[in-house]
Amino acid sequence: MSNNRRFVIRISDVLGFAIFVALIIIMGGNSNNLDYKNYELTYNLLNHMKGSEVGYFTIQGIGNKLGLSFQQFKFLISILCMIIIRVSVKKYIKNTFCFYFLYFLYPFFLDVIEIRNFIGLTLLVSAIPFLRKEGLKDKAIYVVLVVTAALFHNIFIVFLPLLFIDRIDNEKGKKWILRITVVVSVLIMLTPSAVLSIINVFLARLSSLGVIETRSSYAESVQTRFGFLLFFAKQLIGYIVSYYEVKAIDKIKYINDNDSIQIANQKDIIKIVYFLNIYGFLFCPLYRINGQFSRIMQNITVLSHIAFCSTVSLCKGNKSNAKTFAICLYIVYIVFNFVTIMLIEHIDDIIIPILTNNWII
Repeated sequence: MSNNRRFVIRISDVLGFAIFVALIIIMGGNSNNLDYKNYELTYNLLNHMKGSEVGYFTIQGIGNKLGLSFQQFKFLISILCMIIIRVSVKKYIKNTFCFYFLYFLYPFFLDVIEIRNFIGLTLLVSAIPFLRKEGLKDKAIYVVLVVTAALFHNIFIVFLPLLFIDRIDNEKGKKWILRITVVVSVLIMLTPSAVLSIINVFLARLSSLGVIETRSSYAESVQTRFGFLLFFAKQLIGYIVSYYEVKAIDKIKYINDNDSIQIANQKDIIKIVYFLNIYGFLFCPLYRINGQFSRIMQNITVLSHIAFCSTVSLCKGNKSNAKTFAICLYIVYIVFNFVTIMLIEHIDDIIIPILTNNWII
């Protein structure tokens, strides 16, 4: 390796760590955002609050017993979760700058205001490496981590069926997922009220069993008209990118045994995300009901960042139309998300408050 090459790698490592620290400061030090007052109120009135997401209430209780203010509690959570995510990402890619930059563009700012979702995301990222392992212990760890994530935010329970990824990650399984998606989508399009009634009965049953906390605002009425088509388009783009990422790495032969473990991990995450983007079509009909369900896609996006960076790493030095197409489309996709979701829709109520209210700086 030439000196110039070593210098570039060293600079990238420094930049990667710098943006990692910056994200902690921005997230942990933020003192005002769209949901800040609600989270602060919940923290200060813990004895009067209840809900099925007992994981978050439990760690709030620990914070209260330690005498931490909400700001201190939030800062500590931000540091711990960011470190855990960094350890998980390092299993796939050595240079983390690319991942952190993409994450900063989207969905970092949403995670700053959605603390419970961010903690759940951290647990999900930690759980993914156990998916492709065959041991019963590894499967059990995956289940524990995902169920724990669901105790912080109910939405993460949708990732539990991935436990059976080895059985359904085949052509037959993929076809059934797409068929179910089409059928459910048509039903929601034609009879949204009837479908909502079924969903509400199901949610009420789960709530009575203490499995979830009923979120009536999510499914009490159809809250979108044609905006959900944008979510369908995004899911389709995510699938196309993943398809070409898999296609790109399948054409490469690896001869460096020193990085064999990391290469195996990278190939695994790329294929897992490919399946996740197929599995994600199952939830597209929910976007017709309420855009809040897009948190599913939001969390998959973070895993897609890891898969994208892994593809770039694996395909380094290899010319491939599939690689070029995947890289270009993904960059356009993330920039589009940043511009449409963050700059246009949330610059005044999310980005500016987060960047201008920070007790650390």
